[in-house]
Amino acid sequence: MKIYKTLPCFFLMAALCGCTTQSIEDAKAIEETKSYAYRYEYETDSAGEAVTKIYNEKPTYDENEQVEEYQQGPLSNKTSMMKFIKMNETFEYYDCEFTVKEAVATRNYNYAKEIIDDKYIDEVMKYFKKQIAYDVDGNLKEDDNRTVWIKIHMKYNGNTSKNVNMCSGFVVKKDDGKLYPFGVQLFVDREERFTSSKDNSIAYCMDINPEDEYDMWIGFEAPVVNSWTYYLEGSFGYIFQPTGYTGYLIELDIEDRG
Repeated sequence: MKIYKTLPCFFLMAALCGCTTQSIEDAKAIEETKSYAYRYEYETDSAGEAVTKIYNEKPTYDENEQVEEYQQGPLSNKTSMMKFIKMNETFEYYDCEFTVKEAVATRNYNYAKEIIDDKYIDEVMKYFKKQIAYDVDGNLKEDDNRTVWIKIHMKYNGNTSKNVNMCSGFVVKKDDGKLYPFGVQLFVDREERFTSSKDNSIAYCMDINPEDEYDMWIGFEAPVVNSWTYYLEGSFGYIFQPTGYTGYLIELDIEDRG
């Protein structure tokens, strides 16, 4: 089994080892995606540092309002700067070994009941039922969109417990051959907003401990187009300036179950 290693580059350091801070100016640089907008709430922690809370929400429009669809620009970095790997290949990040094992697309969120651990499923289902992108039966309202469920195996090789940011994103190669940031991350099944009683839980962050080894599921919403190639960003924690991403790109073999 191949194991890939990387050292985070501080010049590009939005990929943070833990739920640390970033400048408000950088966070504001995130643009709307095709269907959703990122919403940010800025607070200060006990040390006076700026902290960003991240939410996904569907824009609302008057039915008579004329809306111009926003298209995100392509990645600005050369493909030679990316680290392309396949599913079932192992790479190292955060002192962890990660392997993407499965990628499944569905229209209905009730698929979560088949895959999410019993310890987390109740909170995950509560989350989905609050999302206005789904109808009362759990189906996405937009026919072309899918919930993409990605299974990741994680082994932590560090010596101390810490909190890490598992924020990620899709990159797609469209028919023009260019790479684009794409889709909206919905959840990580083990993230602290599902597992912690803390009032200030931050989306996509989770605790890891020495010798931890387990599977986790992360979810995205995105249209799935057969002619496009989809990649998962494996340099977790990169949450702003999406067109400037440099890091691991894991090519996904998505099974679309409709």
